[in-house]
Amino acid sequence: MPAAPGGATAGCAGASAAHPVRRDPTGAPRRAAAPPGPGLRKGAHLVTPVSPEEISTVLGPRAVEVTDAHGWTVCRVEPDQWYGCLADLNRSLEMDYLACLTAVDLLEEGRMDLVVHLMSLERRRKLAVKCSLPRDGASVRSVRDIWAAADWLERETHEMFGIHFEGHPDLSNLLLPDGWEGHPLRKDYVEPD
Repeated sequence: MPAAPGGATAGCAGASAAHPVRRDPTGAPRRAAAPPGPGLRKGAHLVTPVSPEEISTVLGPRAVEVTDAHGWTVCRVEPDQWYGCLADLNRSLEMDYLACLTAVDLLEEGRMDLVVHLMSLERRRKLAVKCSLPRDGASVRSVRDIWAAADWLERETHEMFGIHFEGHPDLSNLLLPDGWEGHPLRKDYVEPD
């Protein structure tokens, strides 16, 4: 295509020889993304972390530690407060989406951290909640009745780390065959011969 005045490629407003308009495989030019609709502002699609003040208002002293990690506010609670704190966060901050429930084996520290990532789809907010559990006999109350998604996530965490979820109706293996010995995501796991 011949160059138009000002460096643009003829027929392609805003393109230049260095940055031509990209075309899809059929050769048609790609359309630019539509601007935000009425009532939306730039960046309205972003999810922002819940503030430490909001956590303090909802949980008070039950939030034993509040930190920031990789763009997430992280709240630590005690195992006996796990269910009550998560129920209160769900109710008060509309944390209606359980994105993740898993554990981290901190073998060197002699504990495991149980972690959930929560989001409010309506408010576009996010929060991570952790609790530290002993490596042996780890147990907390199931949150399956708060978020249905916890059903299989708790089963997987039980299977891979050995954490027991009190009140869960079926902690049978989800991924591993029946009769599997041990919990493969624990750092001290030894593969059977």
